[in-house]
Amino acid sequence: MSEPIPEAVLLGSSLTARIREDYFDGLDVRNLAIGGGSPLTGLRFLLLDSQRLPRTILVESNLLSKEADERLIESFSRARTNPLFRPVRMAVAAYENWQHAQRKRNASNAAANRLLAAPAVEYNNQIYLARAAKAFDQDVTAALESNIDELALLVSAARSGGARVLLFELPYADLLEHGQLVRETRQFASDRFGNSQDWLHLTLAKSELRWPDGMHMDERSAVMVARAIEQALNGLSNASEVGLNK
Repeated sequence: MSEPIPEAVLLGSSLTARIREDYFDGLDVRNLAIGGGSPLTGLRFLLLDSQRLPRTILVESNLLSKEADERLIESFSRARTNPLFRPVRMAVAAYENWQHAQRKRNASNAAANRLLAAPAVEYNNQIYLARAAKAFDQDVTAALESNIDELALLVSAARSGGARVLLFELPYADLLEHGQLVRETRQFASDRFGNSQDWLHLTLAKSELRWPDGMHMDERSAVMVARAIEQALNGLSNASEVGLNK
């Protein structure tokens, strides 16, 4: 038997895979981000069963230069497996902290709140930042054009199925902000998804965020992002209710 349809699903790369489902305070979230992969793969999975789309689909826009994993999609497509079914989620979602047992919601919230109350950890990550910056200094124009074209088609299909699809960008360490990959990805994404209503805008104190390996957030930062996502979605819901009540 498949799981209940969640309120929201996260799609993206290893950057989003760090955001554990139990970091959210009250939002029912499933994380289908794929370490080393593309949000296109997750969106293709969801559309295999367009009758069971979640209310909200959140698509990370940071790393759009990687194409969908056709072999993985074909494998599950042949099996006609609901991508929200737990064994598939376990195979697809490459959680960096997979070794931790699932905690109860109350215990998880308490642990997350303790992280938020603690000061940010300082890391000696300059070597890793320099490596990441070098890796980000590359021309990915052709891949971006193709993948964002596909993303636009998939987003349209999901919206036609009744889902609200929003893109979001996770913050980078300052040294990576001006890399060619970052600049080109932002430009292509903003050109294709130029309506502000296409985006979930996160309010974060970047000075509080940390990237131990130069690219991926530490646990405290991931909790902050989870709460920012939840706050932004709640803000959209409240604004909609105000509009309906006018």
